[in-house]
Amino acid sequence: TRLASSQGLHGLARFADQNRITLMKKKYTFCGVLPQYKISYGKLLYENNGLDQIDWVINRLRGKRETKSATIGLHHAGDPVLSCLSMLDFKIRNERLIMTAIYRSQNVFASQPGNLLALNEVHAKVASALACEIGPIELFVASAHIYERDIQAAKHVVDSISPAESARHAWRRAQMSFAHKSAR
Repeated sequence: TRLASSQGLHGLARFADQNRITLMKKKYTFCGVLPQYKISYGKLLYENNGLDQIDWVINRLRGKRETKSATIGLHHAGDPVLSCLSMLDFKIRNERLIMTAIYRSQNVFASQPGNLLALNEVHAKVASALACEIGPIELFVASAHIYERDIQAAKHVVDSISPAESARHAWRRAQMSFAHKSAR
């Protein structure tokens, strides 16, 4: 999925559980482990073995704006618990910061809106530090799932989207996909 603007991100939040969004945003900034989780994205991003990976990536891009090596890994070999978010990659192209997020697994109904809004904040922080425009967020999820406990709520969301709105979203996705392929 390629999200071209933060407006699209905020549209995701329309049907999302606002408490869940707040929780997910905290998970990306708090360096302790929240009671519901086994790991902390905040710690992996900002205190990973003593390294603030966000500062590291900013400095890397400052040193060479066209680098292909501004990548943050969140897994450690041999760890028994892996974070769902595996990697963040940043590229400046035409003075726009493109961020790619790769998840090994994601609860796309309950967690994705909060994950994307939290990632958008990371994206904005890096772009601001580099004085460049915010570009798209590219999202890859190797194992997307909806838990059984969320099936009815997910069906309700799908049923509440009008056919016209659904067609507009499909058209935008097709346009973004075409634009992305044409830019290569």
